[in-house]
Amino acid sequence: MHWAHRIVKNGFDPAMVPPMAGVNIKWDHPTLAASVNAARQMSAGFGIGGLAANTPPALNTLHTRGEAIDMSITWTGTLNIANKDGSITEINTMPRTGMNLQLKAVGLTYGVKKFVGGNADKPHWSTTGH
Repeated sequence: MHWAHRIVKNGFDPAMVPPMAGVNIKWDHPTLAASVNAARQMSAGFGIGGLAANTPPALNTLHTRGEAIDMSITWTGTLNIANKDGSITEINTMPRTGMNLQLKAVGLTYGVKKFVGGNADKPHWSTTGH
């Protein structure tokens, strides 16, 4: 997904994508337009089209090691959620999304950090925040 993103968002030359063991993807098609279109289709199929241009999916990730997850979180009203120690945090502040500061604090009690890059990757949570 890294290279599909870079081809679509950054104009990376598909012919310059280095080979990667175990990855059998043909990046360089007969025309540049066909290569970009294929990368765009791949990006859309994997739901990464909304990532910012400066936030391509990493080649080696915390996701592949089981140390990160992407999830969209929303709720209505007040959210009562348990911290790791069992105490309850009442979240009644805005926004009612994963970007909520109180929710981020609850995540920290479990050793889970919200992406440190702000809005560039809203669904990302991990052990490091990266």
